[in-house]
Amino acid sequence: MTANFSIGLFVFAAYLVALLPLIAGAAIGGVAGLVVGATITAALWVLIGLAAAALNAIVLAAAYLYASEGAVPQQFDASLLRDAFTSK
Repeated sequence: MTANFSIGLFVFAAYLVALLPLIAGAAIGGVAGLVVGATITAALWVLIGLAAAALNAIVLAAAYLYASEGAVPQQFDASLLRDAFTSK
């Protein structure tokens, strides 16, 4: 069995959007704008990383519960969990 799910694409998009403060800071000009933009971008990247790790843990826990016991948590769609696994 292999797992066919990931939140990586959404996290990558969020990281790209988080670059906007850095770009805006560089466009404003000066060292101060660049430092402020870089600081905001770094803080957003940390928050995105924490949120991504939490979401990944939630999805993996639901997949583990489904794979080990066949039970689907009520917050998840049974067909999505069932289709998350395919044979090698």
